[in-house]
Amino acid sequence: MNGYERIRAALEGRQADCIPERSLASLDDLVKLPRVDIRKYKYVQIRLEAVSLLKNHFKNYIYIRANCNQVPFFSVTKRQ
Repeated sequence: MNGYERIRAALEGRQADCIPERSLASLDDLVKLPRVDIRKYKYVQIRLEAVSLLKNHFKNYIYIRANCNQVPFFSVTKRQ
């Protein structure tokens, strides 16, 4: 299994993780959230690897935007 296939398999069917007791009722609740070390969050690593593989393949032919800065917000997004 190559890098692309590993990434696809890891992300397939995944939704944002939701921990109900950490759901926010208001922005004032932000101070209740624990600190997050995104370097230990495996999905950040998966996205970075995916972007690296795409960049190596396409070189400078296309612009790639990773949006890795949005990953930490998955844990505070409340599913409806």
